[in-house]
Amino acid sequence: MYIDYEELAIKIGYSYLNAGKGYWEDGAGKTHSYDSMDNDYLKNCINFVDRGIKEIKNNENEITNIIKKQLNKMYEEPSDKDISKAKKQIIEILKDKKSELKECKKKRESYKKK
Repeated sequence: MYIDYEELAIKIGYSYLNAGKGYWEDGAGKTHSYDSMDNDYLKNCINFVDRGIKEIKNNENEITNIIKKQLNKMYEEPSDKDISKAKKQIIEILKDKKSELKECKKKRESYKKK
């Protein structure tokens, strides 16, 4: 069975992924391009993604149970292996988002030096 792990990540609370590549969705549902963000906002976004990764790795806020409930809605009784795979995939998606943000920040900093 195919699982869209990015959609799963959004459903379990990482709604900022809704905006897609190069964009960020804030808590109010507004979409911002990375280029429109000031450095502090960009840094806060990176920290927010870091917290999400830590949350999954450390099973904070009972994230495993939340993932299990969402997977259960997609198909019957997910195994521990399914849940573990979902966690790993979501972490990779969040790491990709973090890399995008860091790359934008890096470009901005190198541009300022010129």
